[in-house]
Amino acid sequence: MLKLDGIGVSCENYPLAWNTLLLVSGTLILHNGEISGNSLGDGVFNGGTFEMYGGKISNNSANAVYNSDHGTFSMFGGEISNNTGFGVHNRGTYNQGWSYGTFNMTGGLISNNDGGGVQNSAIFTMSGGEISNNIGGNIMQSGGGVSNSGIFTMSGGVISDNQATHGGGVYNYPDGSFSLSGNAVISEK
Repeated sequence: MLKLDGIGVSCENYPLAWNTLLLVSGTLILHNGEISGNSLGDGVFNGGTFEMYGGKISNNSANAVYNSDHGTFSMFGGEISNNTGFGVHNRGTYNQGWSYGTFNMTGGLISNNDGGGVQNSAIFTMSGGEISNNIGGNIMQSGGGVSNSGIFTMSGGVISDNQATHGGGVYNYPDGSFSLSGNAVISEK
């Protein structure tokens, strides 16, 4: 287990394994640290358990968090912002059967990412927090806030002021499942 509390991790222009600043196969806990400045790729590649309570993941040239089909990412607080790719890429893959990453968001902020807020092809549950001011930059220019081809359940939190050619707030692909309930809010400018 690695716990970052008030510690910053950054890297610019150095070759990294998988072009990732932090590769997680065990447990990573981020409290008040910062993961930033990977000019070659992702901030965090998670294949284990990643819990974010505070701190910041920013200024990476690809995704802030790539949550693999074996990863569990829980965001309770903190900020994911100003990344060139998605704020969070939550992945599901098929290899002799489906396996799904799991992303649970109960707090925190995902904002100002140029690839969109969240790309979900796995299981994403949002009960709190905010996804705002992202620009959908994936291949289809779809889903500024959330681009969903997996299972997305939103029972709380706010998705607001995101932009994309299709689905500024949420773009749900035909094979995706999206349910909205409780005090959840989706709004645009």
